[in-house]
Amino acid sequence: MEKIHNFLRTKFKCYHNWHNFKYFNLVHKLILIFYLSAVLGFLTLELADIKKEPNASTLAQSNSGVLSTQTDWQAGTYVSGEVDLITTPGSMKFGNEGELDLKAIYDAAPSRVTVANYSSEKGKVLDDATSTYWYDVGFQGPWPLESPMILSNGYWIIDLTQEYAISKIRTYDSGPNLPLESFGVYITHHCSNFADFIVFDACGSSPAMASPQWNETTGNYSARYIRLVGHDPLSSSKTINIHELEIYTTPLTATHTTALAQIGDTGEANRNVVEYQNFTPSETEPANSDITYRFRKTNQDGSWTGDWTGYVDYTGTAINLTSYSALAITQADVDAGKTYLQVETKFVRTDVSANPIVSDYTVNFHTNKRPEAPTAQ
Repeated sequence: MEKIHNFLRTKFKCYHNWHNFKYFNLVHKLILIFYLSAVLGFLTLELADIKKEPNASTLAQSNSGVLSTQTDWQAGTYVSGEVDLITTPGSMKFGNEGELDLKAIYDAAPSRVTVANYSSEKGKVLDDATSTYWYDVGFQGPWPLESPMILSNGYWIIDLTQEYAISKIRTYDSGPNLPLESFGVYITHHCSNFADFIVFDACGSSPAMASPQWNETTGNYSARYIRLVGHDPLSSSKTINIHELEIYTTPLTATHTTALAQIGDTGEANRNVVEYQNFTPSETEPANSDITYRFRKTNQDGSWTGDWTGYVDYTGTAINLTSYSALAITQADVDAGKTYLQVETKFVRTDVSANPIVSDYTVNFHTNKRPEAPTAQ
């Protein structure tokens, strides 16, 4: 190094003059100190970057919640009869034909039943007792009765309060040796005055029905109003007795909502979900049917619930839950326990023969537990 130093001093005048400067040695030391400090600072930053805590996505451990058993589905909220969890255990689908609770509809508001005459007896059609009845004089004329007649003459009408897919109607009725087609059922879904109506069917028996008996007719029609009409083609003075009415429906819409804390329970203290990632169902959608889903955050006991997202259709690609701001989880949410997820499944169909099915679904999420360190293979 000394030979190089002497060579530079003889070769370059500025180099020689610099080393004749009385403070050159001090400057050299300061430059060395600055250089070493810079190197040390750089190494410190690099080491800190290597050792620093991971960010939220690195810190979080991926997990998933799967609902697929009959027990899973039955823990949720649904209307028995609208949703069937029994026929195919482990799957959700539309319920089968079921009887409407007409007595409950009437008891909630007796004004939902209107009659032309004998109003005090109208509730006996729905009292679950075949020994009691409402009655009125039957109409004379050809069957089916024309619109003006059923608008202005004796009748018994019930407003079901909403449309139902009616598949069967049964009546327990009697009359003084009335002939076939002695009793008619009209239904409509547009208005209570039956300006727009169809004849569901005649419910009489042949050749006579002096003794009370059950009569049944089936069909497939969406209706809100049911009108019962007595009828005799030969006489206008014979009384029709209606003892009981039963209406059977097949649901066109149904919903199922998961139980509180069913999704998002990590099973470990101080371990919480910090992000819901995606949702993937296994489903079957035949023609004329649809299945949609919506989501919301809750706390463990349901004393707090967030806003529902809009309904979304599964199209074969996992539904991205991170795209919904309503499902974002903040540190304040974690502190307050607002980290659970509810899923509502909605079934819709326009044809009662179509039965969409959900077999299972999976919700993927991150928790605030670090991933396990990899082990050597």
